[in-house]
Amino acid sequence: PFIISTSHDDAQHAVASLHQGAYGYLTKPLRFEALRATVADVLERHAYEQDAARRAEELAQQDTLTSLMNKAEFCRRLTGLLSSTPEKCGHGAILFIKIKGLSHINHTYGRAEGNQVLKLAAAALSSQVRPSDLLARYGGDLFGLYLDGILHANVEQRSVEIAEGIEGVKMVLAGDTFNLALLVGGACVESNIETEILLNQADFALHLAREHSRNRIH
Repeated sequence: PFIISTSHDDAQHAVASLHQGAYGYLTKPLRFEALRATVADVLERHAYEQDAARRAEELAQQDTLTSLMNKAEFCRRLTGLLSSTPEKCGHGAILFIKIKGLSHINHTYGRAEGNQVLKLAAAALSSQVRPSDLLARYGGDLFGLYLDGILHANVEQRSVEIAEGIEGVKMVLAGDTFNLALLVGGACVESNIETEILLNQADFALHLAREHSRNRIH
């Protein structure tokens, strides 16, 4: 941020300075108290604008309901992880986790209660992920979870543990007690796999979990 100091004491020059991006306009001769007050004001406004810009950037990356990252940010970070170590072999996996029956809850109890279910699911999922993992609300009743560095041999068991942990959470809607029910589709990371292909594989696995899997995990 910068301040204009000039001997031109007229509105035309002041407005022109502000249009050029100046945070302040002082006329000569400079008086110390005026300079100090102007600098203090500029620094305060500049800090506020930086904070506002950071908040706007965070909101652009965030799902407003659950406070998890949104689909776009999830895909961006996932692409970064995959490209940073393209020779991944035998570790890393993505899970798509779908909340069953959310449409029924929305129609029966109202969308506000359905939103509470999503918040509860997000909190339950957040408690089970590591700092190195990625968790997002992918859209609607679907969450995306990238398990960084997990051995492929452990993915199915980890998926079961996550599902059991979430399905063990009880909630009350209009006096009725419910447990969350899930569908989980997963895909393991292979060397040099593209993000879109990995996501498509997980999406297809979710379809298979819905149609064919008894334990609802594929």
